[in-house]
Formats: sequence, structure tokens, C-alpha cells
Amino acid sequence: MADAARAAELKAASVEWLSLDLTPSDVCDLELLLTGAYSPLDGFQNSADYESTLANRRLAGGIFWPVPIALRVKETFAQALQPGNWIALREPEGLMLAAMRIAEIWQPEGETLFCLSGPLEGIQLPRHYDFERLRISPEAMRAYFESAGWDRVVSYPLDQPLSRAGFEATLRAMESSESRLLLHCLTGPGTGAGLDAGVRLRCCQAVMPRYPEGSARLALLPLPAHSDGPENVLLQAIVAKNFGCRGVMVAGSEAQRLSPAHERELGIQSIPSPHEESL
Repeated sequence: MADAARAAELKAASVEWLSLDLTPSDVCDLELLLTGAYSPLDGFQNSADYESTLANRRLAGGIFWPVPIALRVKETFAQALQPGNWIALREPEGLMLAAMRIAEIWQPEGETLFCLSGPLEGIQLPRHYDFERLRISPEAMRAYFESAGWDRVVSYPLDQPLSRAGFEATLRAMESSESRLLLHCLTGPGTGAGLDAGVRLRCCQAVMPRYPEGSARLALLPLPAHSDGPENVLLQAIVAKNFGCRGVMVAGSEAQRLSPAHERELGIQSIPSPHEESL
């Protein structure tokens, strides 16, 4: 993120730039890029990383990465740009979140939209007016784990209310792995099967007092659903690792999607849990 002086400089310069109103999914991806939740990514993918991700689940440099994270724009917008130009990335309401210096303008094969890539400079994170205390960055979460003496933490990425079976499964996972729990409620576009994120979060808040004191923490994660396949599980594992977790719970048969080879390379253990049914 840019410091205050640099942010003011970029905002002043942006009056001469084109602005891009981001989609809700783009806003979530940008927030996760700026906070380090998507590390090793620090910006939207260029064509080499994008194509390598699709073909091999790896970035062009060989690092494992399961899901393309691209910034798509319409052809008319792409045609107005050239490498070296700056653009302002904004929320739909107009708030400037980041500046991008265009390095590449490209079109994925078979798509009508174009993609932009280039270095990002964060201005500020997206505005949120609800559940502010649950919006915790990876850096802040890792610092909390350290200060609390939580050496081993299991993440449970959850996109629906926590059922009785799910609650008991987390207790068993915590006991068997001698870990604390990070209950990560997913709120990005495509999650929740149509159930409002606020409802799901309040359901999770109601369950938290049932955990032994000092054993679990609830947080909100604006992670979009990028795929219906195993890639989402792999991305959740990477994000969990970036938050300082050493294990990730995944539902039922999805646990098979994080193979021993993935566990070794990513440095995180997968723990099966029952598939959650909405309450």
C-alpha cells in the first residue's frame, strides 16, 4: 500500500487517467492482492502467468497457483490504452482503491474481453460498513496468532451456516491436530448458495461461544468463487497458509483434491470435514 504522501500524489495525478469501475469480484480480488492473502501474487496476472495457470496450475516461473486472477475489461476500454499508461481502479461508487501502470494488454484465447496487467499501488482498501472487526488482514491475523501463542491453527473456509455436525467436526479436528481454529466465513461473489452473507456471519457468531475459551476465532474472508472445481479448494489452502494456518478443513470428498503432493508443496495439511447442509 502507498503511504499517505504517495497516495495523495496518485490521486491528484488520476484526474488525467482513465478510470475503471471494478466488478464486485474484482474488488474482492484486489483487496486480497493488496493485503497479501493471494501471495505470491501481488497484482493481476499477465498473459504468461494466466496461460501457465490454466495449463499447468503454475505461474510462469514455476510456483504453484491454481486459479487465474485476471482483470478483464471491454474491448473499447482496452483500445483506449497502451503500455505505460496509468489507470485508476475504483469501486462502483467511485472511490479510488489503487493505481495500475499498464504493462500488458492482452486477450485470452476464445474470449471477447481483454485483460490488463501491470504493477499495482494500493491507495486504500474497499470500504465496509458491517462486521468491521471481523475483517482482518493476513498480517494482522498472523500477529494475533503469535501474540496469543497459537502455534498450530486450522482454517475452516465456510460458505454456509455452521451446522451441529460441522461444529462437532471442527472440535474433533482441533483435538486430533492439537490446533486452534480460524473459522473463515466466505463472503465473496458466488459463495453462500444465495444465502445472505450477513445471515451466515450472524449464525457463525452465535456458535462461537460454544467453543472452549481461547480456542477459536471468527473472521470474514472476501474470497470469490472462481471455479466450481477443485481449484477453489486449492486456492483456499493457499489463502489459509498466508493467514498463518497450518491446516485447512475441506468438505467430504473435496479433501481428496488436496493431494499429499499439494500438501508438501504448499506446506499445509488438509483435514476432511462433513459436507455442510444449510440450516
